[in-house]
Amino acid sequence: MNRYCPSAAAPVADVATSFGYVWAGLMFASAALNIALALWLDPKSWGARRHVGLGRGEQRSACFLYQYGWMTTVGRSSRHSRRTAST
Repeated sequence: MNRYCPSAAAPVADVATSFGYVWAGLMFASAALNIALALWLDPKSWGARRHVGLGRGEQRSACFLYQYGWMTTVGRSSRHSRRTAST
C-alpha cells in the first residue's frame, strides 16, 4: 500500500504495510467463507446470506474507516513530535 501513499505519509509507512496485510487477510477470509457457504448451503439460502449480517461491503467500509482514522492519528502524532523536537 505504500506506493499509493503520498510522500507526506512517509511516517506511517510501517502502518500502511500492516494494513496491507489486514486487507489481504480480510479478502482471503471473505472468499474462504463464501466458498464454504456455497458448498454447505443450498443456493437459495446462500443467496439470502448476503442480506443478513455484515456483508463484504460493510466489512470493507468498516476496515477503510478504521484504517483512515488510525493512519491519520499516527501521522498527526508523528508530525507533532517532529515539530516539538525541532524547537
